[in-house]
Amino acid sequence: MDLVNFTDLLNVSTLARNSTHFPVPASNVIIAFLLCMAVIIGTVTNGLYLWVLKFKMKKTVNTLLFFHLILSYFISTLILPFIATTYLQDNHWSFGTAMCKVINATLSAGMFASIFFLSAISVDRYLLTLHPVWSQLHRTPRWATGIILGIWLSATALGMPYLVFRETQDDHKGRVTCQNNYAASAKWENKKMQTLGKGIHVACFISRFLLGFLLNQWTLNQLCHRRCTLCFYRI
Repeated sequence: MDLVNFTDLLNVSTLARNSTHFPVPASNVIIAFLLCMAVIIGTVTNGLYLWVLKFKMKKTVNTLLFFHLILSYFISTLILPFIATTYLQDNHWSFGTAMCKVINATLSAGMFASIFFLSAISVDRYLLTLHPVWSQLHRTPRWATGIILGIWLSATALGMPYLVFRETQDDHKGRVTCQNNYAASAKWENKKMQTLGKGIHVACFISRFLLGFLLNQWTLNQLCHRRCTLCFYRI
Protein backbone atom coordinates (compact mmCIF):
# COMPACT_ATOMS: atom_id res chain seq x y z
CA MET A 1 0.00 0.00 0.00
CA ASP A 2 2.80 2.40 0.92
CA LEU A 3 4.68 1.50 -2.25
CA VAL A 4 1.61 2.29 -4.37
CA ASN A 5 1.16 5.65 -2.68
CA PHE A 6 4.81 6.50 -3.14
CA THR A 7 4.61 5.58 -6.84
CA ASP A 8 1.57 7.82 -7.24
CA LEU A 9 3.47 10.66 -5.63
CA LEU A 10 6.31 10.22 -8.07
CA ASN A 11 3.89 10.34 -10.99
CA VAL A 12 2.26 13.49 -9.63
CA SER A 13 5.63 15.13 -9.11
CA THR A 14 6.54 14.34 -12.73
CA LEU A 15 3.35 15.97 -13.98
CA ALA A 16 3.95 18.98 -11.77
CA ARG A 17 7.51 19.32 -13.05
CA ASN A 18 6.37 19.16 -16.64
CA SER A 19 3.64 21.74 -16.07
CA THR A 20 5.74 24.28 -14.16
CA HIS A 21 9.13 23.50 -15.81
CA PHE A 22 10.86 23.33 -12.41
CA PRO A 23 12.75 20.24 -11.23
CA VAL A 24 11.31 18.77 -8.06
CA PRO A 25 13.99 17.74 -5.54
CA ALA A 26 13.77 14.22 -4.15
CA SER A 27 13.55 15.68 -0.64
CA ASN A 28 10.30 17.44 -1.61
CA VAL A 29 8.82 14.15 -2.80
CA ILE A 30 9.74 12.47 0.47
CA ILE A 31 8.24 15.31 2.52
CA ALA A 32 5.07 15.20 0.43
CA PHE A 33 4.84 11.43 0.92
CA LEU A 34 5.17 11.82 4.70
CA LEU A 35 2.53 14.55 4.67
CA CYS A 36 0.16 12.28 2.74
CA MET A 37 0.69 9.52 5.27
CA ALA A 38 0.03 12.01 8.06
CA VAL A 39 -3.22 12.99 6.35
CA ILE A 40 -4.40 9.38 6.15
CA ILE A 41 -3.42 8.47 9.71
CA GLY A 42 -4.54 11.78 11.20
CA THR A 43 -7.90 11.82 9.45
CA VAL A 44 -8.75 8.26 10.51
CA THR A 45 -7.56 8.49 14.13
CA ASN A 46 -8.80 12.02 14.85
CA GLY A 47 -12.10 11.31 13.11
CA LEU A 48 -12.55 8.18 15.25
CA TYR A 49 -11.79 10.12 18.44
CA LEU A 50 -14.26 12.85 17.47
CA TRP A 51 -16.98 10.28 16.78
CA VAL A 52 -16.42 8.54 20.12
CA LEU A 53 -16.37 11.79 22.10
CA LYS A 54 -19.46 13.11 20.34
CA PHE A 55 -21.72 10.07 20.22
CA LYS A 56 -20.36 7.49 22.69
CA MET A 57 -19.46 9.52 25.74
CA LYS A 58 -21.45 11.66 28.13
CA LYS A 59 -21.27 15.44 27.59
CA THR A 60 -18.97 16.69 30.34
CA VAL A 61 -16.35 19.40 30.72
CA ASN A 62 -13.60 16.88 29.94
CA THR A 63 -15.23 15.52 26.78
CA LEU A 64 -16.01 19.03 25.50
CA LEU A 65 -12.46 20.29 25.96
CA PHE A 66 -10.88 17.17 24.47
CA PHE A 67 -13.37 17.15 21.57
CA HIS A 68 -12.40 20.66 20.52
CA LEU A 69 -8.69 19.97 21.08
CA ILE A 70 -8.86 17.03 18.68
CA LEU A 71 -11.04 19.09 16.33
CA SER A 72 -8.22 21.64 16.06
CA TYR A 73 -5.85 18.78 15.15
CA PHE A 74 -8.36 17.45 12.62
CA ILE A 75 -8.71 20.85 10.93
CA SER A 76 -4.94 21.18 10.66
CA THR A 77 -4.73 17.70 9.14
CA LEU A 78 -7.14 18.67 6.36
CA ILE A 79 -4.74 21.46 5.33
CA LEU A 80 -1.82 19.10 4.74
CA PRO A 81 -2.83 17.93 1.21
CA PHE A 82 -2.47 21.50 -0.08
CA ILE A 83 0.99 21.76 1.47
CA ALA A 84 1.99 18.38 0.04
CA THR A 85 0.88 19.45 -3.43
CA THR A 86 2.96 22.61 -3.13
CA TYR A 87 6.03 20.54 -2.25
CA LEU A 88 5.42 18.31 -5.27
CA GLN A 89 5.34 21.41 -7.47
CA ASP A 90 8.57 22.76 -5.99
CA ASN A 91 6.85 25.51 -3.96
CA HIS A 92 4.60 26.50 -6.85
CA TRP A 93 1.17 27.58 -5.55
CA SER A 94 -1.66 26.63 -7.89
CA PHE A 95 -4.77 27.24 -5.75
CA GLY A 96 -5.21 30.99 -6.13
CA THR A 97 -4.90 33.98 -3.83
CA ALA A 98 -8.12 33.34 -1.89
CA MET A 99 -7.07 29.79 -0.95
CA CYS A 100 -3.59 31.07 -0.09
CA LYS A 101 -5.13 33.38 2.49
CA VAL A 102 -7.77 30.98 3.84
CA ILE A 103 -5.52 27.94 4.17
CA ASN A 104 -2.77 29.77 6.03
CA ALA A 105 -5.26 31.57 8.29
CA THR A 106 -6.99 28.27 9.08
CA LEU A 107 -3.71 26.51 9.81
CA SER A 108 -2.63 29.33 12.11
CA ALA A 109 -5.98 29.36 13.92
CA GLY A 110 -5.82 25.59 14.40
CA MET A 111 -2.33 25.85 15.85
CA PHE A 112 -3.30 28.54 18.38
CA ALA A 113 -6.53 26.72 19.23
CA SER A 114 -4.60 23.55 20.11
CA ILE A 115 -2.24 25.55 22.35
CA PHE A 116 -5.11 27.30 24.12
CA PHE A 117 -7.11 24.09 24.60
CA LEU A 118 -4.09 22.33 26.12
CA SER A 119 -3.73 25.26 28.53
CA ALA A 120 -7.47 25.18 29.30
CA ILE A 121 -7.29 21.45 30.09
CA SER A 122 -4.36 22.10 32.43
CA VAL A 123 -6.26 24.90 34.20
CA ASP A 124 -9.31 22.67 34.47
CA ARG A 125 -7.22 19.90 36.07
CA TYR A 126 -5.80 22.45 38.50
CA LEU A 127 -9.25 23.69 39.54
CA LEU A 128 -10.65 20.19 39.87
CA THR A 129 -7.75 19.02 42.02
CA LEU A 130 -7.14 21.98 44.31
CA HIS A 131 -10.55 23.67 44.32
CA PRO A 132 -13.04 20.77 44.35
CA VAL A 133 -15.84 22.71 46.07
CA TRP A 134 -15.70 25.57 43.60
CA SER A 135 -15.48 23.09 40.71
CA GLN A 136 -18.54 21.21 41.91
CA LEU A 137 -20.58 24.43 41.96
CA HIS A 138 -19.31 26.17 38.82
CA ARG A 139 -17.59 23.59 36.62
CA THR A 140 -20.42 22.75 34.23
CA PRO A 141 -20.70 22.00 30.48
CA ARG A 142 -22.23 25.44 30.01
CA TRP A 143 -19.19 27.02 31.68
CA ALA A 144 -16.91 24.94 29.43
CA THR A 145 -18.87 26.01 26.34
CA GLY A 146 -18.14 29.66 27.14
CA ILE A 147 -14.43 28.88 27.52
CA ILE A 148 -14.42 26.97 24.24
CA LEU A 149 -16.12 29.82 22.39
CA GLY A 150 -13.58 32.29 23.77
CA ILE A 151 -10.69 30.06 22.69
CA TRP A 152 -11.97 29.69 19.11
CA LEU A 153 -12.57 33.45 18.84
CA SER A 154 -9.06 34.19 20.15
CA ALA A 155 -7.45 31.63 17.82
CA THR A 156 -9.39 33.01 14.85
CA ALA A 157 -8.32 36.55 15.70
CA LEU A 158 -4.67 35.47 15.82
CA GLY A 159 -5.06 33.79 12.41
CA MET A 160 -6.67 36.86 10.81
CA PRO A 161 -3.37 38.55 9.82
CA TYR A 162 -2.90 35.86 7.18
CA LEU A 163 -6.16 36.92 5.53
CA VAL A 164 -4.74 40.42 5.21
CA PHE A 165 -1.05 39.90 4.52
CA ARG A 166 -0.88 36.59 2.69
CA GLU A 167 -0.56 37.06 -1.09
CA THR A 168 0.49 35.22 -4.22
CA GLN A 169 3.42 36.48 -6.25
CA ASP A 170 4.30 35.57 -9.83
CA ASP A 171 8.02 35.57 -10.61
CA HIS A 172 7.19 35.74 -14.36
CA LYS A 173 8.99 32.42 -14.90
CA GLY A 174 5.96 30.18 -14.43
CA ARG A 175 6.15 29.88 -10.65
CA VAL A 176 3.62 31.41 -8.27
CA THR A 177 4.45 31.53 -4.57
CA CYS A 178 2.20 32.02 -1.54
CA GLN A 179 3.96 34.29 0.92
CA ASN A 180 3.48 37.17 3.34
CA ASN A 181 3.19 40.74 2.07
CA TYR A 182 3.15 42.70 5.32
CA ALA A 183 3.14 46.02 3.49
CA ALA A 184 -0.21 45.04 1.92
CA SER A 185 0.90 46.71 -1.29
CA ALA A 186 1.31 45.58 -4.87
CA LYS A 187 4.72 47.30 -4.95
CA TRP A 188 6.66 44.43 -3.44
CA GLU A 189 10.08 45.77 -4.50
CA ASN A 190 9.59 49.34 -3.23
CA LYS A 191 12.09 50.11 -0.42
CA LYS A 192 9.57 52.12 1.62
CA MET A 193 7.06 49.31 1.39
CA GLN A 194 9.71 46.78 2.40
CA THR A 195 10.65 48.87 5.43
CA LEU A 196 6.99 49.21 6.41
CA GLY A 197 6.48 45.49 5.91
CA LYS A 198 9.41 44.62 8.17
CA GLY A 199 7.95 46.78 10.95
CA ILE A 200 4.53 45.16 10.64
CA HIS A 201 6.16 41.73 10.50
CA VAL A 202 8.01 42.36 13.77
CA ALA A 203 4.84 43.66 15.45
CA CYS A 204 2.84 40.61 14.34
CA PHE A 205 5.59 38.22 15.42
CA ILE A 206 5.92 39.77 18.88
CA SER A 207 2.17 39.84 19.51
CA ARG A 208 1.69 36.25 18.36
CA PHE A 209 4.70 35.10 20.37
CA LEU A 210 3.51 36.81 23.54
CA LEU A 211 -0.09 35.59 23.24
CA GLY A 212 0.61 32.16 21.81
CA PHE A 213 3.60 31.09 23.85
CA LEU A 214 4.70 33.27 26.76
CA LEU A 215 1.20 33.88 28.14
CA ASN A 216 0.43 30.15 28.13
CA GLN A 217 3.82 29.28 29.62
CA TRP A 218 3.35 31.87 32.38
CA THR A 219 -0.11 30.49 33.17
CA LEU A 220 1.12 26.92 33.38
CA ASN A 221 4.13 27.91 35.49
CA GLN A 222 1.89 29.79 37.91
CA LEU A 223 -0.40 26.78 38.27
CA CYS A 224 2.52 24.42 38.86
CA HIS A 225 4.06 26.81 41.39
CA ARG A 226 0.84 27.19 43.37
CA ARG A 227 0.17 23.47 43.30
CA CYS A 228 3.66 22.61 44.51
CA THR A 229 3.48 25.28 47.23
CA LEU A 230 0.15 23.97 48.48
CA CYS A 231 1.43 20.40 48.52
CA PHE A 232 4.50 21.57 50.50
CA TYR A 233 2.34 23.24 53.16
CA ARG A 234 0.13 20.15 53.42
CA ILE A 235 3.17 18.03 54.10
